[in-house]
Amino acid sequence: MTKTQRGIVLVFLIVAAIACYMVGSIVGLGLFIVLGLIFELMFWFGLFSNNKKSNPD
Repeated sequence: MTKTQRGIVLVFLIVAAIACYMVGSIVGLGLFIVLGLIFELMFWFGLFSNNKKSNPD
């Protein structure tokens, strides 16, 4: 995955998390809060993941 694609995915994840938190707080439905938490965790794991490929040389 290129840096641009990774950046786009990370932006999507944090926007989705924020949207789920907003809907969950307005509607009061815990499902959206849980979805927001899942999206946020995916964002943080994606932000700090180390995707360097080892060179066999």
